[in-house]
Amino acid sequence: MIGAGFAVMANIWLATSPTNAWAYGKMNTMVDIAHALAIEAHCPALKVDFDVLTATEHFYHIDVIGSGFDFNVMWSMISKRNGTMVSTSRDAACAAGRDLYGPNGARLRGLLIEN
Repeated sequence: MIGAGFAVMANIWLATSPTNAWAYGKMNTMVDIAHALAIEAHCPALKVDFDVLTATEHFYHIDVIGSGFDFNVMWSMISKRNGTMVSTSRDAACAAGRDLYGPNGARLRGLLIEN
C-alpha cells in the first residue's frame, strides 16, 4: 500500500514540477511556431515577426537552425501543418492566423503581422 501511494505522489510531483511545466510550454510553443509558419505559407497577407520569433526561441531554448531534437521535431511539425493547411482556404488561414497569432492573438501574441 505504501508503494502505491508513493508512486501516485511521485507522479503528481513529476507532472507538476517546474522543469516538466517548462518542457510542456516549450513543446506547445514549438507547435504554435510550426502552425504560424504554415499559416504564413498559405496567407500572403501575414508574415512572421522575426523579432517575436527570435525572442520566443531564445526564451524556450528552441534550436531550429542547427540539427538535433528541436530541429527534427520542428520540421516534422511544419510539414504536417502544411499538409493540413492545403485543404484550408486562404481567407480561413488568414483569419486563423490573425485570431491565434495576431496582435491580440489567443496563442503567441504578435507572432504574425500584416505583410
